Amino acid sequence: MKDSSPKRRKANKAGRPRVMDREGFSRRFGAILERLNDEAISRRQAAKELEIGCATLKRLLDSGYLAGDSE
Repeated sequence: MKDSSPKRRKANKAGRPRVMDREGFSRRFGAILERLNDEAISRRQAAKELEIGCATLKRLLDSGYLAGDSE
């Protein structure tokens, strides 16, 4: 007897992985965010320490990433 429901394979994600999915990124971003709020470092230095681009850092800050998150 043939199964009437076709089995579907899970598709691989296409494109570049999200920076938020990097291991330990949330913890490191939280520490950097505190230093940014205290004006201890510049956005450029923060991006360099997180190994991301300045534009990516700006998008994360504008989106409120980790604002109210309990990780």
